[in-house]
Amino acid sequence: MTDKERWPQWLKDADTEDAIVTIDEDCRVVWHGGTWKDGVWEGGLWKSGIWEDGLWYYGTWLSGLWLDGTWQDGLWINGIWKGGTWKYRT
Repeated sequence: MTDKERWPQWLKDADTEDAIVTIDEDCRVVWHGGTWKDGVWEGGLWKSGIWEDGLWYYGTWLSGLWLDGTWQDGLWINGIWKGGTWKYRT
């Protein structure tokens, strides 16, 4: 997994727990697992994990558990949605 020193600032600023993250060759964040407690997701690929709260600005969600927060924009492939707000940017 990628050393936190290589994480973009928005990811460093987020409240996370047991985050398993890589940065691909295009400098895109790939979230492999862990818990997102709060913060602003500014793009990348979410493969698995738990989203407790925060703002999803854009990116691709492959799988995981969404508990609360705001989905702003992006591509939802699969997962479990328990609560929160779904809206698109205008």
